[in-house]
Parts: sequence; C-alpha cells; structure tokens
Amino acid sequence: MSFLELQNLESTFVRENGNVTAVRGVDLEVVRCSRHALIGQTGAGKSILGLSILRLLPENARITGKVLFRSGDLLSCTEKELRDIRGKEIIMVFQNPLATLNPVLSIEKQLCEMPMHHEGLNLCEAKARAEQMLELCGLREPQKVMKSHPFEMSGGMLQRVAIAMGIICRPSLLIADEPFKGLDVSLQKQVASILYKVCRELEITLLIITHNLKVAKSLCDFVSVMHRGKIVETANSKNFFSSPCHPYSKSIVNAFKTFSGQLRDYQDHDRD
Repeated sequence: MSFLELQNLESTFVRENGNVTAVRGVDLEVVRCSRHALIGQTGAGKSILGLSILRLLPENARITGKVLFRSGDLLSCTEKELRDIRGKEIIMVFQNPLATLNPVLSIEKQLCEMPMHHEGLNLCEAKARAEQMLELCGLREPQKVMKSHPFEMSGGMLQRVAIAMGIICRPSLLIADEPFKGLDVSLQKQVASILYKVCRELEITLLIITHNLKVAKSLCDFVSVMHRGKIVETANSKNFFSSPCHPYSKSIVNAFKTFSGQLRDYQDHDRD
C-alpha cells in the first residue's frame, strides 16, 4: 500500500512576464519501505516536484492538487503542522550539502539540533544518536567528525553527513535530490550503497531524484520517468529497464545501454 500519493499535483511560478508551470498534473504513488527513483532530463521538473511535496518553493509558487501522506493532505496543513512533519517524518537531502550545512557551526551542533528539537532528547542522548548515524553512514571516527566544520571535509564525507542528518530522526520518508552530484564514480557507488543500507535497516522509504540510471536500476524497486513536467511512465525497476513503454523512456534506456556498458549493482547486499 502506498503511503505517499500525489494527485493532480501542479506547481506554477507566478511572474510578471508570464506564469511558468514546472509540474503539470502529476499522479504518483510511493509504496512504504520501497526505493523509488524519479528520473528525467534536466529541466523536467524533478527537483520542483520534490520541493513541492514539502512546500519548500518560493513565495511566487502556487501548488495545487493533493499530497497525501499517511492519509493527510500536506497541502492543507498549517505551517506549524508542516514544520513538525519536516525534519521528523519527511526529510529532504539536497544535492549540495556544503550549501545547506551552516559553515560556522560544528557538525555536532547541526546533527544534535534535530533530535533535540523534534524528539526532546537531551544533549548527551543526541550526541550518542549522532555518532550512531555517522557510523551507519560509513564515517570512521564519528567523534572527530562531529567536532569538524563543513569546510574541513571532503565532498564524499559531506554527503555522508547530509544523509546522517536526514536519517537522525528516523523519518518515514527520505527525499534525496541528486545526492551523487559532483562525486566521482567511486564515491557515487559508496554513497548509493550507504543509502541502500540505511533505508533498508531503518525501514525508511526513499524517493531519489537522479540522472544516474545505473543508480535507479541497481538501488531502486520502482522508477518513474518525468518529461516536460509530467510523469510519463512508472514501472517496476526490472521491467522498466528490460521493456520500457513510453517513447521517451525507450530513448533514455537505449542510450543508457549503449553508453554505460555492463550494468553492475551499487548496493552491498542482495535485494529482497
């Protein structure tokens, strides 16, 4: 059963020289504890869709339709209700962790703030939780990492920290927007393996926005293709890559097979 469902979702930006609709009547279901990839070319509206779910768009944006999460409509929530959901029930990890982390605060302070705010943990409990999440995300010497500042860390380490921050309150849904951007192939594989591992172990549903079709194939259970603001196809990952239906889907899968060569899985464990 799906626990996130988008119904006729539209996101339009109001401008003086004409409105722009980036998301056009999207219907999408995400099954609980699944890993669901949202793929498509740059400008298709993928990131806007992710931001629309949590109403993180600028003031000139108008979002209509329904975002049903556990039967409630997020578009009908008050700002206070939505703040309680963000950070605890639903977390979004962005493509540039260096831009989203505060450069003047230690990793410890930024990690501990969320469970202290959302779960009422004291500082000692929050530190223990933060260390546990950093270790789960493959960071050795978590105590040393926590004393560091973002500018002292590499891109791969920062992305792991961002994931740790995303899972520290053990949310039901993690939305990851291009978490592999700017990383080399080896680091992409490591980060993908970490995402697979933490979501599986903590039973977190993952909606990942990506251009990386290898990740979509090896990491995810389902794939949805976005084209010109619309979802044109949703399918089981295995079926999608073996026999895509929509002409646009066929073109990107064929191109992927032509240029990527032999496909290899990114996760460390066999899929269910």
